Amino acid sequence: MSEPLTELFADTRAVQEANGSYTITIPSEIAARYGTEAGDDVLWYDDGESDEPRFLPPSVRDT
Repeated sequence: MSEPLTELFADTRAVQEANGSYTITIPSEIAARYGTEAGDDVLWYDDGESDEPRFLPPSVRDT
């Protein structure tokens, strides 16, 4: 029997809804790894062909 997908990850985040927008928090360890700070723009990419979205934090985009 296979494990639920959430059991394969070290951490999960719940989506919060407020004023017609959705917010997902980034764990501080991951934000620190990529140099992401409050107020930074994080680009999300979803081409519709893939099964998963991708994101580009500022430190990766700027190189």
